[in-house]
Order: sequence, then structure tokens, then C-alpha cells
Amino acid sequence: MIMLHLLFDQRYAYLGDVSMSKGIFSNAALTKAGEERLGQKIASWRSEGIPVRAEIFGTADRPKDIVFGKEFVQTADKRFEEALRKWADDECLLVLSMNREAASCWDLLIRLPFEGEERFALALSLSKATRPQLEKWRENLEKVIED
Repeated sequence: MIMLHLLFDQRYAYLGDVSMSKGIFSNAALTKAGEERLGQKIASWRSEGIPVRAEIFGTADRPKDIVFGKEFVQTADKRFEEALRKWADDECLLVLSMNREAASCWDLLIRLPFEGEERFALALSLSKATRPQLEKWRENLEKVIED
């Protein structure tokens, strides 16, 4: 299944998206603001993997301690989708996930001149829409873009 994960900052500015197929990283496309803030970090995913917090419950010397460290999840790892969400949390980003049908509507919506909060609210609606609702979205977005 193909999924698109939209990245927004805490002020609802759209920073770009990460596409995945069957839970594995496929591609990232960033806006100008996203490139400035995240470009180098995302570029390193291909060689190093995505860094995420790892919790280790106890050590041999202190079995009741919780130790935090960093793990790198590779782009071809099935855990990448979960790692993306953890990474986004650490980066204070908002993530909205969309299936292929919603993503095709997003591709139309992104062409329209909305402000950050409006764009985020519309993206949230798309991410939760049913197939019949998405068909209406697509129909109406295509009309607006044609005009």
C-alpha cells in the first residue's frame, strides 16, 4: 500500500512529504522551508538511516534502569514508518498520513493558495475522508483548478 506522510511544523507550515510503499521509504519532497529546516537530515536517511530514540530497559549492572539511546532505522526496514513518526515527534513536527486516493486529492489541493492553518485543516480532512468523500473532493478540486 502506498502512503504519503505530510510534514507540517507547529505553526502549520507545510514542509513537504515522505512517500512510502509497504512501510518502506520511497521518496521525500520538501518545500523551500522544508529544505532549509530538514533537507540535510532527510538526505542522510539514505546512507545512515532515520535516527530514533531507543529505550533499553536495564543493563546488567542496573536492571531496573531505563536507558535512552539512538537507533538508526534503514530506509528499507519495515519499521521505517513507525520510525518516521518517532523522528517527527523529536523534531516537533506534525504528520498527516494519506492513502493513494487522498494523496491524489492533496496534489490538486496544494496548487491552491491557502494559508498554513487552512491547508493543514484541509489536509486533515482529506486524511480522514472516506472513498465516496474523496471522489467528491477530487471532482470539486478539479472544477476549481479548471476555473
